[in-house]
Amino acid sequence: MTTERTADRPAGHAAPTAMDTDRLLRWSVLGAGAFALVAIGWGMLAGSKMILFDGMYSSISVGLSALSLAAYRAVQRGPDADYPYGRDAMGSLVIVVKGIAIGALSIYALAGAILDLLAGGREVAVGAAALYAALATLGCAGVALLLRRGNRRAHSELLGAEVSQWLLDTALSAAVLVGFLGALLLEARGRGDLAAYVDPLMVAVLSALFLALPVRLIRTGLRGALAAAPDLEVQQQLAAVVDEVAARHGFAGSSCRVASFGERYDVTIVLLAGDATDVDGLEGFDGVRAELADRFDALPHDLLVTVSFTADERWTR
Repeated sequence: MTTERTADRPAGHAAPTAMDTDRLLRWSVLGAGAFALVAIGWGMLAGSKMILFDGMYSSISVGLSALSLAAYRAVQRGPDADYPYGRDAMGSLVIVVKGIAIGALSIYALAGAILDLLAGGREVAVGAAALYAALATLGCAGVALLLRRGNRRAHSELLGAEVSQWLLDTALSAAVLVGFLGALLLEARGRGDLAAYVDPLMVAVLSALFLALPVRLIRTGLRGALAAAPDLEVQQQLAAVVDEVAARHGFAGSSCRVASFGERYDVTIVLLAGDATDVDGLEGFDGVRAELADRFDALPHDLLVTVSFTADERWTR
């Protein structure tokens, strides 16, 4: 006997979470668009490929953030005739696309920086570049902190990816600021020849470091899209509820399998009836389902739960 349901979040929690996530993703899109326009224009005026790289990264972020917002809204539509189990995996697919795009940009920038280094460096208006880096560091840090604070309520993988993206932008801008300040010092000491290497060297180093982010994003997204098991802590939390309910009613055994589909967990529970089981018939089984549902509703997870009862041990293996 089987039942399927989606567990709700605790009362008063779901609506603000959905609203906040949508709003924060929109802010991320607008923020990325503003940074992209400023960085590309400033980079062209200052002659800095480092700032242009930052602008290109922000430009890609605009499209990716918009894609994240579209995926989030699609997931919020829930199940329908075409997608009877919802569209939760779309969020994971967007994270994979985001990882591939950032990885491609990083490789392109790294190749260009190496060519500039081999050509003897690149002259840059260092003062203007340093001013941009200072403003960008403060701006990116502000957006990252805003999104991170909002995600403490939302617990969204999509928002988590946005936070990682903005934190990397902050680190990039801070590193660029340090680099351009060093270039200013070199120019002040009459070593403009060495200062010319600063811009392409920073592009090379930071784009190489950026390659770690797409690897992590692609891994996270693929696990969600392929219904991999969630974190061990989540599995243990759900299994503990099942074991407690099974023991209370004298079931001879149980199994609890969990798979993640984006931000939703699909939970399949099988309870093995035995001589000591104190429930019988549809009413008793429905009572156990209701008890499990109440316990799961108190957890901060989006769950699709299937509960089965059997007297054959092989179904719990």
